[in-house]
Amino acid sequence: KELELKNKDLEIYRKELVKANEQMETLVLPIPSQLKKALEIQHQVVPTEFPHIPGFEFSSKFLASSLMGGDYFDIFEHRDRMQFGILMSSASGYSISALFLSLFMKFTFASRQDDDGQSVTQLLAAMKEDLVPHLSSKDAFNCFYGVMNRRHLRMDFVNLGDVMAVHYAHATQSLKRLQSGLKPLTQNYDMAKVTTASVDFEPKDKLILCSPGLLKITNKDGELFGEERFYSIIKKSAQSDVHNLRNEVFFQAQQFAKDKHLPQDLTAIVVEAKERVLKLAST
Repeated sequence: KELELKNKDLEIYRKELVKANEQMETLVLPIPSQLKKALEIQHQVVPTEFPHIPGFEFSSKFLASSLMGGDYFDIFEHRDRMQFGILMSSASGYSISALFLSLFMKFTFASRQDDDGQSVTQLLAAMKEDLVPHLSSKDAFNCFYGVMNRRHLRMDFVNLGDVMAVHYAHATQSLKRLQSGLKPLTQNYDMAKVTTASVDFEPKDKLILCSPGLLKITNKDGELFGEERFYSIIKKSAQSDVHNLRNEVFFQAQQFAKDKHLPQDLTAIVVEAKERVLKLAST
């Protein structure tokens, strides 16, 4: 009788398990198609080429994660052709939410362009007004934005969060992390604490930008890629051209991860200052 009762219980459990499995399939089956659509959207959003800006050379690469997407980047000239902007943002949270924030950043930025271009303070004001109210409690928004003055090779910038931004000085062969000491943008962020900074460039200096996904790559042993490994790669390859340097960063990151999925999007931009550009007075 006890065995009979146990068999009845097992049959009930089996039926419940079948129901739970059917419900799980209903939830899981749409995910691959949704992720595919999200990746397609993101590939349409990220730029495929940059404008030709005399005195500078650019190289970029974007690799989308199959798990979580949220990177956006761009380089663009201002109305004053002696200035151009460099933008890299990376949102973390739910996959679709992070992608939405990247799209929102793109369109907010485009709509706020004025005749004089988008200064660092203007972008921060736009983010406070248009982006912060849309952040959920689990969203975090990382953003690096710099405005390069071609006359003086001086860049004003702000770095919110974990975008890896490094200045390589060719003369001294030294690396400097470009940070504002600020956390990622979140739902209750105090924009009053945001401060900007600046850095001077010389010919042959480089700016290296990588999205936060790079440092979060893990290998089969669970070891993080981390900052030290990133710096080591840059030091060994900094004197090569922008394309080789960018390729080396990606190659080493993918070798480290092997067959593991990237936890987040991976984006890298390398900018090299070739020469100062002097604006001649019209006669």
